[in-house]
Amino acid sequence: SLDAMWVNRVYTASYDGISHNASDGYSALQTGVDFGLPVTYTLLERRFQPRFYAAAFWYFNDIDFFRDKDLSIQAQNEIDQVSLTDSYEVGVRLKFEKVIGWSGAGVKTIGLGYRFTKDFSAIRFLFSMPI
Repeated sequence: SLDAMWVNRVYTASYDGISHNASDGYSALQTGVDFGLPVTYTLLERRFQPRFYAAAFWYFNDIDFFRDKDLSIQAQNEIDQVSLTDSYEVGVRLKFEKVIGWSGAGVKTIGLGYRFTKDFSAIRFLFSMPI
């Protein structure tokens, strides 16, 4: 049978600079589904289950990133701002039956995810449950 789970999380974080005048914070709601196919395979004598996931993130406070528009010397002062208000992620992972590496410092999941929004995208390498 299909092995699936639905996960919801609320994140909040902030900082306040002590020696300089800087502070910021953010809060987010994350929801997503993770499901495994009802099969297992063997790779290098390790049994694993292929799993897929999809997640959505809604940020209560915009998260601002700044990036250089151009790396040339003439454009060093031109900075492009990217604000995230929401983002989405899809990915695939391999969930191994036994830990790879040491029991206290090993991994049980290896995967790849793609997170995207209007002005930003990123590829994530996963070594734990993504949602």
